[in-house]
Amino acid sequence: MGRTLLRPFGVAVALAAMAAPVVGQGSSVYTQSACVSARGHASVAATCGDASGVYYNPAALALMPSALSAGFSAIHNLGSFTYDEGQRAGTTVDRETTTPIVPHGYTSIRMGGDQRFAVGFGVWAPYGLGIEWPETFEGRYISWKTQLQGLYLQPTIAYQLIPGRLSIGGGPQIVLGGLELNQYVEARTAHPDLGLLPPEVDLAAGTIEGTGTGIGAHVALLYVVNERLTLGARYMHSVKVDLTGDATFQQQTIPGIPDEMLAGLFQAPGPLAAQNVEADLTFPPQAVLGLNYVFTPQLSLAFDYQWTGWSTFDVIDPDFDYLEMPPLVLNYRDAHTFRGGWSYLATPELALRAGLLYNTAATPDETVTPILPEAERWLTTLGLGYDFGTIRVDAFYNFVNQADREGRVRNPPPGQPGTVMNVGVYESTAHLFGLTLSYGIGPIR
Repeated sequence: MGRTLLRPFGVAVALAAMAAPVVGQGSSVYTQSACVSARGHASVAATCGDASGVYYNPAALALMPSALSAGFSAIHNLGSFTYDEGQRAGTTVDRETTTPIVPHGYTSIRMGGDQRFAVGFGVWAPYGLGIEWPETFEGRYISWKTQLQGLYLQPTIAYQLIPGRLSIGGGPQIVLGGLELNQYVEARTAHPDLGLLPPEVDLAAGTIEGTGTGIGAHVALLYVVNERLTLGARYMHSVKVDLTGDATFQQQTIPGIPDEMLAGLFQAPGPLAAQNVEADLTFPPQAVLGLNYVFTPQLSLAFDYQWTGWSTFDVIDPDFDYLEMPPLVLNYRDAHTFRGGWSYLATPELALRAGLLYNTAATPDETVTPILPEAERWLTTLGLGYDFGTIRVDAFYNFVNQADREGRVRNPPPGQPGTVMNVGVYESTAHLFGLTLSYGIGPIR
């Protein structure tokens, strides 16, 4: 039968999914501090004193007391796909409900006789995705279950260039990524000899798993203009990650066709034999500018603008042991995020917080699929913090309201734009909640 499939198991799509935690705004996890998450995620100029500045603004560590914090975010995802074309028009498929837990932890220590120098370390997962559809959903030919994880480790240093006014900070980032993607191979699209079979007859159930490591860098500034106004900026450089993985396939029985007739596809060098796959990805850069304004000793407002250069993510060219595939064209676009949040000190111990966030979509119309049905979205945020002295507990809740998005459940024919396969609408909402426990030497507010 030969070794090249016409429209095979989408390993290239799977490798793209490994990058999905950064490719789509919909899979970015910005909830790395309950305090920050409660006030609209505005943070680059409004540090929370819980050492999360290692992520949000490393320069802040030089202007805050030493602190240690740890916590988690839970992301409760709901979604569906409704066909608006063809024989299935009006049919809705509900996504399996998932609630991944995303941890975070930070520490920072001020040192030196003048306390102008600080060191810190952070562990967090800023990108993650867990999406599962019914195994009978037509979208199984792209993916019916995807699990993605990204873990960042960052040693950080910070220094006050102007005592009490201007600080700089940053450090290298070690990025650890992982993927598990499950997908079916449709028999009639897999090989010319099977082209007369009816649609949605499965030839194989495939799984791809992979990991990758990359090195990046993070730098930031914090400037205290006066007792009311603080400005902040940070920049994260792009990160190249070398991904390595393996794909395995389980042959499915096709009525009327002996398994032996297709066994060669699953034996090396057959295209569905167990095999290795590699690809290079360059995660995009991002830049954030923001301010914090103190109206009264009790009330302050923070605002951030973030640019993320997803347009650097355009083509993936994977390398397989046996399978030959053309490069995968993604054509992502830059995204913009606007964040604003209030913080109100109701009592010396109790802080109340609220905020609003809006971000544009990074995914173009032709690549909205079951892996990441992403769209522009609004987040409404609430939370509080209670200070017990050297210990503070913060909690938050976010509601994510994503716009409906026209998308596809199958890959397009070769040479055709993905939009020709858009046959329905993806809907998605999410509820996020979490806690952070902080310990500081002296006041950490």
